[in-house]
Amino acid sequence: MSYLVGAFNAAYHTKIGVYHREMGIKKGGKLVIMAGAGPIGLSALTYALHRDVRPWTL
Repeated sequence: MSYLVGAFNAAYHTKIGVYHREMGIKKGGKLVIMAGAGPIGLSALTYALHRDVRPWTL
């Protein structure tokens, strides 16, 4: 699980012309997990949906 937590925390967002990074996933943002049918992908999906800052869901 440590690699999943590290990957979610290492994601960052920038704006054009601004040199400030927002770390982590955005609340209500969009998240794509491609080819995540195995144990790692399902763990990433579970972690994304059960943490304090969640992406947008249907």
